[in-house]
Amino acid sequence: MCPMWGKNTFEFLTQKNLKGKYTTGRQQKDLSKIKFNELERIMFLDLSGNQLIDISPLKELEQLEILVLNTNQLSDSSPLKELNNLRELYIMGNPVPGGQIGALRQSLLMCDIWG
Repeated sequence: MCPMWGKNTFEFLTQKNLKGKYTTGRQQKDLSKIKFNELERIMFLDLSGNQLIDISPLKELEQLEILVLNTNQLSDSSPLKELNNLRELYIMGNPVPGGQIGALRQSLLMCDIWG
């Protein structure tokens, strides 16, 4: 990880509305508290280890290129099908059925998926 990006870059990015990277502190659990409309230019998002169940708000992040969702509680990855700019997806350590991972690979042809 680049040293300029800490675990609490959310405030910096929302104030500046810059494209870049956003990582949450661990145990976020509820994505509804994140103001995704202020993160529309985010290209890298690390939400690993947050015990997330619902990732449907992520479909708003159309510019997202790298998404890290490792070690959560995700069983539905279908909202990610809409992220056409996604180039790397890390979804290991989640109870996502293998068929959904296969469907993601078919939908996101330019994306490397580890899961």
